[in-house]
Amino acid sequence: MNVMTSTKSSPSSSGSCGCGCGGSGGCATTGSALTGAFTRPRFFAGQLLTQEDLEALVDYVVGKNRLHNRYLFGDGVVCGLQLSCDPCDPAGINVAPGFALDCCGNDILVQCAQQLDVKALLRDLRARQAAGYQCGGPCDDKRGPRSYGLYLTYRETPVDPVAPYASGDPCGSQQCQPTRIAEGYSFELRCDCQGTARTDVFKRILACVGDIRAAASAVAKAQSNQVVAYRMQDSLATLRRGTPVAFTTQDAATVKAAPETFSKLRVMTAAAEKSGSLPQEQTFRTEVDSFQSATAAMARFRALDPAAQKKVLSGDPALAKALDAADAGLGDGVAALRSLAPRTIFDPTMAAMADHSATMAEKYAAPGAPAAAYDRTEAKMMMLGTPVGNDQAALMKQDALILKNWLLDRLEGSCTVTSCTLYDEVLAIRIGDPAADVADEAQLEVLSQAVRKLTIALVRYFIDCVCAALNPPCPDCTDTSVLLGCVEVDDCRVLDLCNLSRRFVLTPQAMRYWLPPLGWIGDLFEKLCCEFDPAQLFGRHSEPPAEAEVGEFSVVGPSKPMMMRASYAPVMRAAAVEDTEASLLSKLNLTAKDAENVTALASNMARLAMRSGEEALTALKPGAQAALSRISTGLGLEREVKAAPAGIQSLDESKLREMVASQLGDALASERAASEAAAKEAAAKAEAATNALVTETLTKQLTANRLAGSVEAVPLVKRLSADNAKLAAELKALKATVAELKKGR
Repeated sequence: MNVMTSTKSSPSSSGSCGCGCGGSGGCATTGSALTGAFTRPRFFAGQLLTQEDLEALVDYVVGKNRLHNRYLFGDGVVCGLQLSCDPCDPAGINVAPGFALDCCGNDILVQCAQQLDVKALLRDLRARQAAGYQCGGPCDDKRGPRSYGLYLTYRETPVDPVAPYASGDPCGSQQCQPTRIAEGYSFELRCDCQGTARTDVFKRILACVGDIRAAASAVAKAQSNQVVAYRMQDSLATLRRGTPVAFTTQDAATVKAAPETFSKLRVMTAAAEKSGSLPQEQTFRTEVDSFQSATAAMARFRALDPAAQKKVLSGDPALAKALDAADAGLGDGVAALRSLAPRTIFDPTMAAMADHSATMAEKYAAPGAPAAAYDRTEAKMMMLGTPVGNDQAALMKQDALILKNWLLDRLEGSCTVTSCTLYDEVLAIRIGDPAADVADEAQLEVLSQAVRKLTIALVRYFIDCVCAALNPPCPDCTDTSVLLGCVEVDDCRVLDLCNLSRRFVLTPQAMRYWLPPLGWIGDLFEKLCCEFDPAQLFGRHSEPPAEAEVGEFSVVGPSKPMMMRASYAPVMRAAAVEDTEASLLSKLNLTAKDAENVTALASNMARLAMRSGEEALTALKPGAQAALSRISTGLGLEREVKAAPAGIQSLDESKLREMVASQLGDALASERAASEAAAKEAAAKAEAATNALVTETLTKQLTANRLAGSVEAVPLVKRLSADNAKLAAELKALKATVAELKKGR
């Protein structure tokens, strides 16, 4: 039996669920359930059953049911309870039958459609606001349309009273006592339509991250310094091997292109001074990389002894003119970097790197530096494409200390970190004194290792944050009402209803209704959280290749992507936020500066994650293969693949390449060694082999065409398709060779 009752007080005022919601809240009977102190009654023959025994049995069953509802399903609408306008009454709302659960685990069943009167609901709302007093009619508010929340609340009502039998006890109750508790519900309007705030996975991740500005700064420092540290490790490895830093033919081409690079920077500076518009950050970073490459090549030429310089210039007369032009334009490039870098590059570390590159260019790329200057560590690093000197090393140490202190602060205040030794590992990282004047090879090695370890620790901490947030906390219960939807009312007339303001209970039936079968995603999360090692993302780069001779000068130059371009992470600048975007941000309680920090955090984390994508994909490959297998089975592809020819099941690109190369080699060897008759015989064999190979390839392509409609989006298929195209080209060349052999050429 369901009893619909009215309410005179807001359920939100009734205490928390854990301490008993009191009245008709529903959690009072599960107070023992919330503490885990469930007591199940036991009966035996000859036992005298009392009221307490029978009530304990009922409380146990009801408490267990509510406990399961609360922690397994949560509160919200399970199904139905659709709000709709009443076609016959402008002040009416129709509520469809349905089922809901409140935060205490109470079942709220609306068996029949209900017709609600907005006037009565507004009258009750005003009475609650005025402590029970009725002050004017419900439609006296003339402030225009207003939005309210329509809530459904669980109620219990004692019914079916019965007079107790006389017990002979003069103090016993003789009044009628209810013999049933009717579970019902009530509707009420509230001035807010937001519902009760809940902690979700994103809020927990943000709580773990802490202050978004500090987190964005820490991630940006890790991302940019990690790029520089990689280049430092490569350059230091070259210096440890004693490989000479020499001028190459590639350097000559770079020097010849240097005047154009300096000219572009001069044009950017002039445009910024004339119109006030700065260049795009990514474009400017690319030009800074070109500036570093050009000045490194010029410094390598300056480092040669006079005899070697003369020999290089005598072998390439155009180089002398290019050097003169580069020397003339170097000042423009230096001025451009110092003027534009602080205003154009968002990351302070990379902006300082650009300014430091200008200083290093003045010291070692311009003519006039003594020969002994090129024996310094910073000069050698600059000539190897890593302009890290004393000033830049000091700045990197400061960034590393900031990152280290931020990590230690977050780890000290975190209760959810699962890497139990992470704090001690971060604490043990040696960085060095930023005030040290000399940045020798040993100090630079220590610094690069410290940056690498801090970056790994940062990624481990964020993975811990995400993985801990994926573990749902137990819900609290401060409001036992369930929001059904938002109601817009004007002069007691219902203008609009919104059903999607409610919270839904994600039951298995609802999940089947809403979502496709995506349970396999859990396997990928398991690989990420339990088996993935972040150190794979930041392994040491391989040693630079051994020196190769070009004429009499060895080739030693930067082969990795330049640091500026590799570390670029796009950021929404606060000054670029337009009015429409600012309006949207204000609705989210965010300022333009918050958006700048959020995008900086997200883009720099993305750069960290993407930089070594192959290693990450390798670590997650088993889970991805399992997911792909499930998709194939679900689409019915497994049966078709099994029925395909044996060759299609093992499209091994390396074997196909070896087979074609072997056949082509045999044909060419036979053509050189054999006579014309032997050549014709070899040509016939090659033609037969070619036809067989073409037939097999066509069979595979026909079978692949049947699969293409379902698996064309799989990356492996795309890659194999590209290789098949290359194979077709090689087959065409082979057929042309066979044709030439037939002609006797």
